[in-house]
Amino acid sequence: MKLMPLMVALLVVAGCSTPGGWMRAGISPESTSAALAACRAQATRAGDDRYATEGRILADRSSGASGTLGSPGGDLGFQRERMASDRRRLVAAAVDACMESRGFQRVEATQ
Repeated sequence: MKLMPLMVALLVVAGCSTPGGWMRAGISPESTSAALAACRAQATRAGDDRYATEGRILADRSSGASGTLGSPGGDLGFQRERMASDRRRLVAAAVDACMESRGFQRVEATQ
């Protein structure tokens, strides 16, 4: 029986926590999800467009089509990882900008 008050307290605390994400007054979670999906799709297309040429260059280098296996800037694996990391940052920033342009605010998770 001593566990009952503890369990009730944990449920109350869990009920007060909010997940992180995006919020806009008067907008349903479904509409927020739809806006986020649209922004992610738009940002992903922008990332794909921006890094398509670099991807083709790296693919050519890895197949030996350009006659080199790397560049003075580092090895091919490192360049791929750097490009993927840069693309992820670009897409994340584009999603944030898109959601903010639609009037949403980022909400941090609370406990």
